[in-house]
Amino acid sequence: MKNASLKLTFLFILISFFACRKDVSETPFVDIDNVTTTIKTNISGRVFDPFGLPLANSKLSINGETTYSDIHGIFLFKDISVSQSRVVIHCNHTVYGDAVKGFIPSKNVTYTTINYAKSQLSPAYTSSTTNTFSTQWGSTVTIPAGALIDENNSIYNGSFFIKAIYLNPDSADFAITTPGGDLLSDDNKVLISYGMTNVELIDASGNKLKLNGSAIAEVSFPVAASQTGNAPATIALWHLDETTALWRQEGTATRVGNNYIANVTHFSWWNCDIGEFSGRIMGRVVDCDGFPIPNVIIRANGSYTTSTNSQGNYYAWIPSSTMITLQVTTLDNPFYTVPSNIVTIGPASPGQTIMVPDLAITCLSFGGTLNGTIVDCDGDLVQGMIYYTYGGAASYYYVVNGILNLMAPSDSTVTLEISNGLSLLDTAFIMPHNGIDLSVGNIILCDPVSVLPPLADNTIYINGGPWQGLILPLDTTDNLSFSGQLNSGSPQVPMNIKMGANFPDYFRLYLSENTIGNYFLAPVSCYVNYISLINNIYIDNFASSGSFNISYVGLIGDRIKGSFDVNVIATDNSNGHIYVVQCAGRFNVPHTQ
Repeated sequence: MKNASLKLTFLFILISFFACRKDVSETPFVDIDNVTTTIKTNISGRVFDPFGLPLANSKLSINGETTYSDIHGIFLFKDISVSQSRVVIHCNHTVYGDAVKGFIPSKNVTYTTINYAKSQLSPAYTSSTTNTFSTQWGSTVTIPAGALIDENNSIYNGSFFIKAIYLNPDSADFAITTPGGDLLSDDNKVLISYGMTNVELIDASGNKLKLNGSAIAEVSFPVAASQTGNAPATIALWHLDETTALWRQEGTATRVGNNYIANVTHFSWWNCDIGEFSGRIMGRVVDCDGFPIPNVIIRANGSYTTSTNSQGNYYAWIPSSTMITLQVTTLDNPFYTVPSNIVTIGPASPGQTIMVPDLAITCLSFGGTLNGTIVDCDGDLVQGMIYYTYGGAASYYYVVNGILNLMAPSDSTVTLEISNGLSLLDTAFIMPHNGIDLSVGNIILCDPVSVLPPLADNTIYINGGPWQGLILPLDTTDNLSFSGQLNSGSPQVPMNIKMGANFPDYFRLYLSENTIGNYFLAPVSCYVNYISLINNIYIDNFASSGSFNISYVGLIGDRIKGSFDVNVIATDNSNGHIYVVQCAGRFNVPHTQ
């Protein structure tokens, strides 16, 4: 994928469409049990790791259809049929595991986000003794002696680890990391959470373990500071059904001081909640001129989030009998430097729908509008993805009518990456002085680009020149590894990837970064040194553009995992022909001395 050069120093861009207001009742609410009525929509979103970085190569699934997130963490289900009442999306990542989210879809384009939460790994424990793990957040997990079995239901004896997550309702990231997304129960209630935890049990090789069915483990939840005055003595305990993304009540937790204590016989997400019958809200987000803004996250009471669709409208369930405060925050929307106004509504009666007054985001007083039309080679309007950046911030939307309309600061450089799945264009525009608008006319999206297929670990994809979509397994026997420590700032640590018996030479990837994240290509941080493939045609140069991702960095003896997608130069020694070749792959390799 091409690397967009980021030059902006200003801190604000607003999106808006030249469109009339749509009636927010375009997607009526339906009972969650009524799944027979379907709509066709485009569903797009972004996946973020626990550190807030976009997460590439995540596998997303809806109703049996599958796609993968790109280098920006963006994914798209195009023209998919889903239940009008609620859609459930499942996400899997090789490092961070499974996530699930339920939300209300709408026509045209529905947006969402999936955010993984931070976890903590315990020291090694012995299964023959009772062990208690106290997390950094104040939650605890106690596993009794002799309680574990493996995935084959055989008794497990040996060392094990506890991987735990605790979500505090007072935490700033509680709303965006809440599993299931909408805190909806299987009996049509919306939950008010008093804290939740997730526990995974794994052996020394990373294999999953579980309680044996008769063993009882104890979990404790610290009561959030803002809830100590009203937290009840006994509270319902709920666990997440990861197929439906609905919460199911199972047991209770008892308050002891400022902690809730509960006994459980299995592990998933466990949540202390008060369930209220559901009410509903409909609303929209606009700019200062009243134009709707797509793909904006709205936060309600600090515990719930929803996103605007392509018409700037949003829909959500809320707990009835509770006042609800809504706002577009800069925390959830870092692309914006000022929040919207605050709107307080309710309380709603069970089953009532409340129309929320507009949430408005302030327009730039020192900027102008960048507008144009995106067309293909034949001059037809394009339906595709626009990813745009300024400085360290970025956002995107899926355009269905070819219309580009952005507000940007004067004198700023706006970079655009536009793709329709067949073609890709990187371009940039400098905004005029003094708030003058910039009309760029037609932006032609014409040059073909190969679409990277889903890749398994330890494979490489080569496309361009004499190779058309070549996918090769990597030889993991002795040469697929990092040698030595990663040294930030200098490309001294190569990863030699052997291509197998038919390809005796190496693809060498140099990495200088030693931190999990996504990185744009630079000769000092990542480049291709040499690959010999067929009949003296070889690549022997720095990669000219692209990016790479490091998803996991273990100590020596552990693993290093990640992916790359770069464009490099290939030369045919027999005739002097030069090719630009896409090389992409995923690696999961030993970190050796």
